[in-house]
This record gives sequence, structure tokens and C-alpha cells, in this order.
Amino acid sequence: MSFQHTVPKDDDFSRLLDKSLAWGACKSALVPASKIMTRQDLADLCDTCPNQGLAPSCPPQVGGPVQFRQWQSTCHHALFLSMEVETAMLLSASRSDVFQMLHDLCAGLEAEAKTLGFSKAMAFAGGSCKAVFCSDQPNCMALKHTGDCPFPDRARPSMSGFGVDVAALIKTAGWENESFLEQKGISKTQHSGLYGLILLG
Repeated sequence: MSFQHTVPKDDDFSRLLDKSLAWGACKSALVPASKIMTRQDLADLCDTCPNQGLAPSCPPQVGGPVQFRQWQSTCHHALFLSMEVETAMLLSASRSDVFQMLHDLCAGLEAEAKTLGFSKAMAFAGGSCKAVFCSDQPNCMALKHTGDCPFPDRARPSMSGFGVDVAALIKTAGWENESFLEQKGISKTQHSGLYGLILLG
């Protein structure tokens, strides 16, 4: 039996948008992949991060904006999403749990996209996977060649290491002037946005 490639349809985009909201996103939008901006100066900020060099999904193990643009060139669309969480949680012991939720959401949407025919779907999330999933380990198992990554189906690369301009993406999605937080009774000053991105190709 020969394999028949599934061609994504407009309904597939709607399904991904609906899934993202059902699975925990506060807001999601379909954006042209060509509109995603990357900047080397943003990627360079990772040099000051304490997690720099601790995981294969962060600099200097990744190819930065150049590598991202190669993937970007093979895709026509991308799903951009936001999770809104209490800022206090990001400053507490719950921080890892919150970022795990983000990674799980993005990884789940990547898997869903592939079942719909987006064979080159690739998800990105915020936060170093070492800090999010393996903070209790002295070294990254995959990076130190002591074993395989224990979370290959959950951990996703950080957008920061590839220089993705999240502020520009927010504008592209048309969210900069929207008050969806206030509409849900959420205070902007007490909540922070966590962002994820899934290239669809």
C-alpha cells in the first residue's frame, strides 16, 4: 500500500486554532510565515542568560536567525499563540510548571499539525528546556552524550535562541491594541504573556 500525502485544507487551520484555545492558549492567530521577523541582536541576548549553553535547543547549539530562516522559507503559515499566567507564578517555584504547560501545548499542536498534513510542522516555546524539564539534573543528558533526551515529545526549542521578534509578531497578529485580557477580567499588571510558535509547512 503506497503512502498518500495529506494536503492541508482551510478547515485544518481552523482546527488548529480551535485546538490551541481548547488546550490552554488565551489567544492564537494564523500568520504568514514570511512575516515572522528574526534579529541577530535578539539572539545575542542569550549570551547573558544563565541557561546559555546548557541545552541543545539553546545557543550556541542552535543556528540562530540563519537556521530559522531556512525553516521559515519552507512554510507558508505559522500559528502564533499566547498563554496568560499570573506574574507571581513566574517568580515562584511554580515557574517550571508554567513553562512545561507552554511546551506541552506547543508540542501537542505540532503533533496535531503533522496529522493534518503539515509534515514540516515545527514548534518553538519560551524558556530553556534544561531549566524547564531538567533543572534537577547537573547536566543535559543529550548534550553531554550520557543518554537520550528524556522529554523528546515535550521539550521544544526556545524562540529566543533563533532571534524571533515576538513584539513584531504581536503586531502582525493584531494584538497590540486588543483588550482581550480586560474582557476576561484579567489585569495586565498582574499577568504576563508566554508565547509559542508553530511553523506550518
